[in-house]
Amino acid sequence: MEGARCHFDLPLNVKTARDRQEVEARITILKGYINGDIEPIRLANKHLLGLLYYYIGQLDESYDTFKSILDEDPTNLNALANLAHVCRGILSTKEADEYEGIRNQVSAKADDLILIVARFKAEHAYALAFEIYHSVHELRRYHESNDMYDKCLTKTSGKSENQYARAAWMMCKIWNFKKLFNKNYLKEQHPSKNSKMYDDIMDLLLQIQKNVSKDSTLAALAWANFGYFFWKKPCMPSHKRGGDDLSGIEMPSNIKGTEMEKYYDDPKSCFERALKIRENKEVLELYGSWLLYKTDFDTAVNKFSRSIELDCSDSNYYSYCKRAECLLEKCQSAIAPDERIKATESSVDITDDLELALKDFELVVRVNPTAYSYRHLGQCFLLLSKGGKDKRIRAKALAAYQKGLACLDGKKDSYLHFKHAECLKELGEDTQARASMQRSVENQNPQTTFVEDIRTLMTWYIELCKDGSTENIPEAAFWYKMAFSKYKTETFKKMTLTMIRRDTDFFLKLFGCLWKDANPELAEFISDVLKDIEDLLSNSHLHQFLLSSRRTGSETSAIEIKHASAMRPRNKKGYDYDFFIVYSNRDENWVKFSLLYHLEIIRNFKGLIHIRDFKPGKTILENIEEAIRHSYKVILYITGNFTESDWCNHEAQTAISRALTKREKGSIIPIREGMTTVPNFLSNLSNICIEGVIPETDLEKLVQALDE
Repeated sequence: MEGARCHFDLPLNVKTARDRQEVEARITILKGYINGDIEPIRLANKHLLGLLYYYIGQLDESYDTFKSILDEDPTNLNALANLAHVCRGILSTKEADEYEGIRNQVSAKADDLILIVARFKAEHAYALAFEIYHSVHELRRYHESNDMYDKCLTKTSGKSENQYARAAWMMCKIWNFKKLFNKNYLKEQHPSKNSKMYDDIMDLLLQIQKNVSKDSTLAALAWANFGYFFWKKPCMPSHKRGGDDLSGIEMPSNIKGTEMEKYYDDPKSCFERALKIRENKEVLELYGSWLLYKTDFDTAVNKFSRSIELDCSDSNYYSYCKRAECLLEKCQSAIAPDERIKATESSVDITDDLELALKDFELVVRVNPTAYSYRHLGQCFLLLSKGGKDKRIRAKALAAYQKGLACLDGKKDSYLHFKHAECLKELGEDTQARASMQRSVENQNPQTTFVEDIRTLMTWYIELCKDGSTENIPEAAFWYKMAFSKYKTETFKKMTLTMIRRDTDFFLKLFGCLWKDANPELAEFISDVLKDIEDLLSNSHLHQFLLSSRRTGSETSAIEIKHASAMRPRNKKGYDYDFFIVYSNRDENWVKFSLLYHLEIIRNFKGLIHIRDFKPGKTILENIEEAIRHSYKVILYITGNFTESDWCNHEAQTAISRALTKREKGSIIPIREGMTTVPNFLSNLSNICIEGVIPETDLEKLVQALDE
């Protein structure tokens, strides 16, 4: 990036956009941005617009866009370099050389070269942070972008004539910080990092306030962003709502003694002050978002509607999205949970609000299709379907969730899975609802405090076991154990104590099942919970716990697994099975409840596992050799239990022997759990490393390996 001469040299994610529609959607958005009144940001957006035009083959529009930048700023190095690139694309080499010559002259002789070069780098920083699509893997771009802004700000410090441009770049840096700050995992896993980021944001906002005109757009944006971050504080989890009291949190030291000190617990005054300076779209959006958080739905809708009045184009999709979100939450809060299925009988008429929300969300998914927007669209359709009674709209609700899951990182969006599960449950699809809720738990960020998904899942297992059945206890125990490894212990314990007091028998059976192979942390957790509910425990309860902890769990070995005869193999090589899984019996639950679900139920492979498919009457050795002979691939689930198992090592060595005999490359696929040491005889094979959950990218690699 240091050597980039123009935008076309930058590692922008437009180069990996999946299709033309994604780029065209961003062009629509940028057309709204290029009319802003902050000149450095307006020109930075024009560069992006010209770039995107070029990538979809609209070379004349690309040329005109870069040319319009030169009309405003004749010494703009990026415009000259980008124009030269476009001219070569249309084979106008003489004109390209002309622009390169002008660029060289500007670089050599310009009086204000420091500002020109800083602006050149700042425009690259802005482009680097621009999103063609949303991806958690792209967070590094925001850090790299801010590093570039820092260099620009350092180069231009101390020069009064550069203050306006510097303030604009500071605001861009704050926007990058905001995206990083709002990533829930960062706040809940690394609070110290977020506190440092918060202090940096406060410093930048104070500098902007100091160096720009008090009636400028940048001044209004500074006030609005003070309001936003005074609302958020350094430590607010994203799922908190307006009833949560966040006042009293220690004030950052760089705010103390400044004019802003009195506003730290009063975000509303910051937003009002910003609106008095300039009625700007971003100011209205930030104010409306705070009002939504405070559940003041009507006032929030008014703010977003005013933003839409200022710009009713598709480029203002964010205001449409937030207005629709307000209307949807207003409708949901107006109907009691047990009335949602029979919404038509409710005393509250929500039809008009729902139809406007639906119209807004349909615009949003057209312009910016994300898992987030499809999730809300699905919720709208569900309410309009009157609890699934209208089958046509019910189908649209389910289709919206599927489209959300198909978006980039959609399958990793735990809250999308959570809402999809709720939708399926309301429509009576209990089995599929449970599977979707399991995906929510599976994809939660470590140390999360959002426990509604595991709480709901346990409630559904309690329903399944209300007749005294223990058939589903091992499955429930598997997901409870996974949740324990992910959720913040204090929050998880609070949830468990609340639930155990309502259904003690279920949880004692659950704990008994977990106790058999609990690690020290889980065993200590269970002991602490049992101590806290000593007043509820009778002798019969303790007997139930001890009885559950002595069972082997083998009675549930194959009941929950789709029978192999119901499936057809996907491979085209004539094998009866797509894969045979080699694993330790101690890891049986993960294979049954996670891996097999992904491969057999979702991806329609036909697998072979010993607990279900080994034939009685044959020796174990005969079954192993037959399984390997009739399976296209062999998956080895390598854990500490695997390496200690003589049978697992024998099966693995038999599979390798077959692969060498038949010279079949790629027939063995190792999956390694965490930091498990791979046996020497497998060390030359590449493996997929997981931490209890197969990440979506690695799952795709596994699917590809099975299909090859």
